[in-house]
Amino acid sequence: SGDILTQFSPGETIDFYFVVKDNDVPNNYKETRSEIITFNAPTFDEVEENYEKTNQEIKNNITAEMTIIKNLEKELSAFEKELIEKDSLDWRDRKRLEEILEKQAALEEKIDRLKETSKLNFEQHNNNSQPSKEILKKQAALEKLFNEIMPDEIKELYQELNKLKDQLSKEDLQQKLKKLKLSNEDLEKELDRNLEILKQVELDQKIENIITKITQLEKEQNKLSQNQNDTPSKLESQKKHIEEFKKIQEDIKEMKELNKSLENKKKIGTTKSLEDAIERELEKGHQSLEKKQTKKASKSQKETGKKLQELANFFEKTKSENNESQHYEDMDVLRQILENLVYFSLEEESILLDFQDLEKDNPKYVELMHKQQDLRDAAKIIEDSLFALSKRVPQVSSKINREINYIDQKTGSAIDYLRERSTLKAVQEQQFIMTSANNLAVLLSNILEQMQQDMANDLPSTQQCEKPGKGSPKPGDLKKMQKQLSEHLEQMKQQMEQGEKNNMQGDNLSKKLVEMMAKQELIRESLEELRNEMKDKDGLNSLEKAIEEMEKTEKDIANNQITMESLLRQKEILTKLLEVEQSMREQGEDDKRESKTAISEYERILNETYEKYEQEKLRQTELLKTKPLQINDYYKQKVDRY
Repeated sequence: SGDILTQFSPGETIDFYFVVKDNDVPNNYKETRSEIITFNAPTFDEVEENYEKTNQEIKNNITAEMTIIKNLEKELSAFEKELIEKDSLDWRDRKRLEEILEKQAALEEKIDRLKETSKLNFEQHNNNSQPSKEILKKQAALEKLFNEIMPDEIKELYQELNKLKDQLSKEDLQQKLKKLKLSNEDLEKELDRNLEILKQVELDQKIENIITKITQLEKEQNKLSQNQNDTPSKLESQKKHIEEFKKIQEDIKEMKELNKSLENKKKIGTTKSLEDAIERELEKGHQSLEKKQTKKASKSQKETGKKLQELANFFEKTKSENNESQHYEDMDVLRQILENLVYFSLEEESILLDFQDLEKDNPKYVELMHKQQDLRDAAKIIEDSLFALSKRVPQVSSKINREINYIDQKTGSAIDYLRERSTLKAVQEQQFIMTSANNLAVLLSNILEQMQQDMANDLPSTQQCEKPGKGSPKPGDLKKMQKQLSEHLEQMKQQMEQGEKNNMQGDNLSKKLVEMMAKQELIRESLEELRNEMKDKDGLNSLEKAIEEMEKTEKDIANNQITMESLLRQKEILTKLLEVEQSMREQGEDDKRESKTAISEYERILNETYEKYEQEKLRQTELLKTKPLQINDYYKQKVDRY
């Protein structure tokens, strides 16, 4: 019956009854009917209210569970300290361990219920509404994160402790408690992260709902302005629309409050003046209908429709700009983390090689120990940056956060072994650190590639194909993007000239510059893809000139030198893009008549030439490997890169 109920539209009402028949064939199956039952499907507002109410319960439960974990961590720390002073375990210690494990088991059950509640809440909401693909994607990512909160390693640790709790020695128990404490710290961080992403999904859903409601009200106002029904009917509808807009205003207020609760707040401008204007027009329409001034009322209703469309467009633009800005910023942060991780890995390798041939009494031993500690501090910075990023990018899985934690643990162990002059054990730990760092770099690199691919897929293509984003972008679309970038550059220059430069310094200015440079780079790279398609000589010259000017713009942005020359250059770029668009349009018909055999032959020659180049490159590389030169590590790296 649950599946049948989801087929109704929000607010729909249906009357139904049940019929029961016996198996009395001679009397033509006697039957009886139940009373008529009326089912009222929840309205859109009721669906949203239930969804938000359950979401709030989930958020409260996550917060409560984080408090439970913190208390467990304190209890585990206290237990660890007490064990240090004991020679062996007694029945009280085993009883205390049993109590801790019971609390851990209860916590696991609560997290499982939390996962189910969250999943069911999304399903029920989606059955009664039409969330965008973007929202569905974020819901799926969050559901995956909830499933990864309790990894198999933690569950196996609980099982092992339960199984061996009566047989463990003091040393074994201390080691297990340390692992349990670290696992709980990971668990707390993952819950904190899921709470933040849940709020982000809720905010995105709220903005989409507001846009839907505003658009619906706009249609109703425009329809009412054309309606020739009697005045009382129109007056009643106008009153209803006034109430609906008040609810929209409440939604906007709640949405902005929810945004304030986020760690990574979205930029949402003020809409008060526009809301006030809509209120006035709605009231004008109402007053005109009361006075039976139908034409005047119709004029106000049309004006209200325009204002409502303006408000909907404002929120659409806000959503789009925030998503784009966040995407650029996240990719930039991820690139920086990758660079730091590669540097960390190279430095760790250098220390490892130094220790392999170092005597324990060498004065350099202590110096390298300090260097290892510095690297641990650097890893901590990477860990914090990665965790902050994971709160914005669900693709950064729990596994990645645990991998960086593992690096910190192994670095700590390596330092401890070095203090004891156990060089062999320390080197083994350093090898583990390098392996984890390299694994992490590969995982992060894949995520960065996926983010870049997602952004490329957002660029319109010249053709509808099975792999969106793989076709070459239209010059017209690139021209629009370039025009938008030009407007942003002009705004920034004006702000600087008006004395606002000081207010834009630091992170805010860097963020804006990174966004603009990334956008210019993306437009240029997309334009470069058109080179092979451009056959017109003049068009190709315009294309090359545009690319050249774009590279200059990138340098201006990188050096924070946005001048009048930069703005004039933008006009030149737009002119060249217009010429490119015209050339592509003119050669469109010729492309259809072009011989496919000639194209295939060209591709064959190109592939053969490239294959020969790759073979020669491989031969030279193998030659260097088979006949190694007597050079130091620095030049070995140079040779490998060559």
